Amino acid sequence: MTQVEGKGGPVGDGGVEEGPIDEQDLAALESLAEGWALEHGGMPLEALDGLFSALVVGPGRTPGPAEYLELAMGSALSAKGSPQSAIELLQKLRSHVAWRVAQPMADEDDESEEAMLQDFELLPFLGLPAAENSDADESDDPLDHVPRDFPIGALWASGFLQGVALRAEDWSAWASADEDLARDLEDLARLTLIDPAQAQELGMDWSERFDFDERWDLLASVPALLQDLHLARLEGELTPIQPVRRGEQPGRNDPCPCGSGNKWKKCCGANTLH
Repeated sequence: MTQVEGKGGPVGDGGVEEGPIDEQDLAALESLAEGWALEHGGMPLEALDGLFSALVVGPGRTPGPAEYLELAMGSALSAKGSPQSAIELLQKLRSHVAWRVAQPMADEDDESEEAMLQDFELLPFLGLPAAENSDADESDDPLDHVPRDFPIGALWASGFLQGVALRAEDWSAWASADEDLARDLEDLARLTLIDPAQAQELGMDWSERFDFDERWDLLASVPALLQDLHLARLEGELTPIQPVRRGEQPGRNDPCPCGSGNKWKKCCGANTLH
């Protein structure tokens, strides 16, 4: 598998300093996680990124290692000789995700190459099938070789929703008060779909699944969604007052009522901490 690499996230875990995970640790974790997924019912790297994204930005008390390690490692957690280094690598990924969601995003009107690269680096780690042509130019679009029926982002969304399930009541209350978030979670549930049987099991319409381009568009919006949720969580922690009901405000992507022409989230609805 190749990786579309993102950089970032807030909240240290297990004493690990927040910051981007280095390439050596990332490669080591990817190799371990592949084994967990194939042999122990654990999660591959992409799903781990989704899991920690939900844990970092989610409401309520942040789940600790005792709650997520079995999800992440499966039966490898209790296997004889399970190395402490594996847990440390997971903690580094969680700290990376926590650092990533706190990074500034490029202005949405900035179409420069630098801005596009900045946004690309904030994407989650996504597992992609390896290119058949090993001589492909590294500067080529990493999605060019990906089959159009490949369910890109399905593992990330699955990991995220498993993280949501660890704090189901808190997330449900948040989504009930925020129609935008409720729709976002519905979209992530659709992103997990990989076949008709799964759709039927989840009570979803397979014919309404996302195509490849729709999947990528949704994934491209994930950094902004996570940053919105991260800032909303911080506001709740730093300002313990009754929140204004979200239904009385425009949606995140609606035009700002002040008449500026900007989106609400980029104008009067911006989450600014003083």
